[in-house]
Amino acid sequence: MLSALFSSFANFFETSYIVVKKTTGGFITFLFGAIVCVIAQVLLIPLFGLNGAGLASMLGFLTTFLFRVKDTQKFVVIQIKWRTFISNFVIILVQILCLFYLPSKVLYLSLPYYFVAC
Repeated sequence: MLSALFSSFANFFETSYIVVKKTTGGFITFLFGAIVCVIAQVLLIPLFGLNGAGLASMLGFLTTFLFRVKDTQKFVVIQIKWRTFISNFVIILVQILCLFYLPSKVLYLSLPYYFVAC
C-alpha cells in the first residue's frame, strides 16, 4: 500500500520533468530509487520474505519521491507540510504493522461496537 502511495507521489513530481522537457532528471531519480530497491531487496527478503520485498519496493519509491522533490524545486516550488506528511506516514505504518503482527482476536476486540454488530 505504501509502495503505491509513494509511486503516485513520485509520478506526480515526474510531470515537472516532462513539462520542462528535462526527462533525464526523471530517469536519474528513478535510477537512484531502483538502486535502493535492489539493495533493500537483497537485505530484507532473507529477513522478512515477501513482506521484505514490499518494504524494499516502498523504500525505492520513497527514495525516488524524495530525490524528485529536491530536484524539481529548481523548476517549480511545491511546498510540502513535512510534519503532517511524516505524522500521517507513521500512523499508516503503525496500522499496517498492527494488521500483520497482532493476533486477530486483539484486532477484533479493538473494533468499535457498531462494526462488530453489523
